[in-house]
Amino acid sequence: MLDIMKSEFYKIRKSKVTFVTALCLLGIAGIQIAVFLYAKIKGGVWMEMFKGTWGLDIYFTFAAGTFYLVFVALFVGGMISNEYTNRTVRQVVSRGASRVQIALGQYIALSTAMTVITVIPAALSGFVASIIWEFGTLSAGRIALTFLGQILLIWSYAAITMLIAHLTRSG
Repeated sequence: MLDIMKSEFYKIRKSKVTFVTALCLLGIAGIQIAVFLYAKIKGGVWMEMFKGTWGLDIYFTFAAGTFYLVFVALFVGGMISNEYTNRTVRQVVSRGASRVQIALGQYIALSTAMTVITVIPAALSGFVASIIWEFGTLSAGRIALTFLGQILLIWSYAAITMLIAHLTRSG
């Protein structure tokens, strides 16, 4: 099982899909940060638009957006469809690993990678917004529950997308 997960992490690290997904999410965070800085410098109507905004609000809205979930679906679907296109699934099955072990190894690797890839841009934009508009007033328990909810959302969405990709054998 560990060998399967190692090979899945290797495929994720070397994949162009990972690179493109990370660049797109960092680009979205960069545009959001540029808008924040412009609003802070320009003032006036721009500052009124962000009135009452906290840094944590920006983080949570970035991390829970539907556009963000589309990237999860594209990433997982792209990785699974590459398995069938490159016929790497057949090679792993021929080594004696069961299909459940393969699917579980893929799921753990893809979900972990998506968690890392998507939390970093959201945390970056939330950090910049916290510097500009303060952190916010939430308890540590509320923050921990929100992070846990975000991770569960990512992992459940990755599972559904992975199931669909395996059933249709396409992204």
